[in-house]
Amino acid sequence: MKKLLIIFSCFLTISVSFAGEWNNQINFYFQTERAKINDTSWDGYNSSLAVKSFFVNFTTSPPDIMICIVDNNGTHDCHYRLDKKNKAFSLCHNSFDCEFFDIKVPDDIFGVLVVDLDEKVHDLIDGVILTKEKKGRRSKEVKAMNQMLNELCHKVAPALTPGEKHRRERPFQVFVISDCADGVPCSLRQSQFEIFSDD
Repeated sequence: MKKLLIIFSCFLTISVSFAGEWNNQINFYFQTERAKINDTSWDGYNSSLAVKSFFVNFTTSPPDIMICIVDNNGTHDCHYRLDKKNKAFSLCHNSFDCEFFDIKVPDDIFGVLVVDLDEKVHDLIDGVILTKEKKGRRSKEVKAMNQMLNELCHKVAPALTPGEKHRRERPFQVFVISDCADGVPCSLRQSQFEIFSDD
């Protein structure tokens, strides 16, 4: 069974708060769409054009995924790897899917930011709010978490075009953790994800 990965921003200074008080651990699997919602590939080529070379098909250039977990206080923890020059890279370089194992998460409600790491400006893939029990989209907890995700997204993968800014006006999707577990993926706007066990 393949799993989904979440990616974060590489060339911005990555600020990571310490998530020492998060007691739960989850495995994530993320899988992105083959192109962005605006029909461009993840590294900038138009997916509707047959732009190919002998070695690379740019119509399906995969992203470099990173994920960040954020709680309702704004504390966040991002998952990536560093090279010898302390440059951030995805755990699943050039891949449409990725697995994250033993990711620490808060006990109740938290957000997950999924980012495509690029050389200059990182792309937002998706964001999602996860809860243990069903909560209304208009609840105080969900509204507060939506704000925390937006603030983190603005720092890591700022929107540069009017279309992207307009897309981000929509609230992040909300799911109960158990609804996206062990063989039942949940669909986001540019990806899908699943929470899976080690068994």
